[in-house]
Amino acid sequence: MLFNIRINPFLLSQCTLILAILSSLRNISSAYYLGVIVIMLTIFILNLRKAFVQGFIASVFYIFLFLSFCIIFWSGIYMQSWDFIPGIPRLLIMPLITFLFFPLLNNNSRFSKLLIVILVCYIIGALSVIYQIIFGSISWFAPQFLRANLDRYASILGSLTIYGAIVGYGLVLVYSNAILKRGLIIKLLFFFTLIIAGFFSLSKAGIVMIMLATLVYVIFNFGSITERLNFKNVIGTLFLLFIGVLLMFQISEIREYYNVIVTQTIGGSSFLSNGLEVQMDSQAVSFEHIHKRLFYWTSGMLETYGNMVYFFGVGLQGGAGTMGVVPEIGDYGSSHNSLGDLFFMGGTIFLGVFLVLYFFTQFVLFMNRKEPLSILFFTLNVLFFANILVASGSIFQPAISCIFWISIIYANNISTSKT
Repeated sequence: MLFNIRINPFLLSQCTLILAILSSLRNISSAYYLGVIVIMLTIFILNLRKAFVQGFIASVFYIFLFLSFCIIFWSGIYMQSWDFIPGIPRLLIMPLITFLFFPLLNNNSRFSKLLIVILVCYIIGALSVIYQIIFGSISWFAPQFLRANLDRYASILGSLTIYGAIVGYGLVLVYSNAILKRGLIIKLLFFFTLIIAGFFSLSKAGIVMIMLATLVYVIFNFGSITERLNFKNVIGTLFLLFIGVLLMFQISEIREYYNVIVTQTIGGSSFLSNGLEVQMDSQAVSFEHIHKRLFYWTSGMLETYGNMVYFFGVGLQGGAGTMGVVPEIGDYGSSHNSLGDLFFMGGTIFLGVFLVLYFFTQFVLFMNRKEPLSILFFTLNVLFFANILVASGSIFQPAISCIFWISIIYANNISTSKT
């Protein structure tokens, strides 16, 4: 029949994921939200009969989703205002997408396709940073700032800090053969695009994630790396890397941004950078800096809110600005790490349920590490946890968290197939 149109739910799921990751699109028009809602409702209706799946991981996830809705109601009771409303979509977007994806992701091919979609989104994010260095800021992106007297731009992925948080994910996806099995030239183009944008983002987290991604990938994928090694591949790859680095640093802007952000990250001059003329306008990354992110602001918030947060949290107010919850005057305190976000929003139970979800997922993935997708998800989730420790809002920010949420579906599929 003329109007007998078949709708592909998996194709819709890819569209939903793209819109969620490229979150700066919401600044163009409110139609963005309408589009996301319509697509998600369509997926839900098409899969209504099989919306819920079995499995321990799935059950823990459903508990987490239920608690998320409870937090919304508790926010209204605790805050006695409507200030929490902007935080609702930020809290629910990734858990709801995950809920819709559970019945759709039923084979490895679909997981691979989604990871390719995510990688392409990261490349678009990288190109959006590079574009602004060349042509100037994009009006509907987050506002630009200065770091060491250089322009610092946000990406299409979200705020200023988002690209630095995900650059390591992109590199691991490029390193791995799980989704990009061939095409050395394409991999190198993606590699240099991600790295250059990492410098241009002027994100200290980005430099740390570039180094951490390489280290974590080598540690957990050493066996597969050695299997792929042969003299011809090694020589060819090293030669192309050498040529690429040589050409990259012929560009003065790259040299300048590299020198500034590496100096800002490690503090002062070293064999990696010349920091003599670099203005240090923020604290270098150190264990003391990380410890402060984890405990300093958390302690202050505990004094402010009292012991009740251990039981119920304070709702979306506990996530503060990263959840879009801002009072008319001043601002709410922030824990400056994502574990603190969960704790202050929903208390010990909310935090505990998430940690069970994360670590059981990682356990299942590690026990099945001989599968390329399993070890890839496991490696990426290690980087995700690093973000959780130092970046507030990471658990719910789509570009940062989407791979983790997809990985819990993959791990649930594995665990249920073996029971």
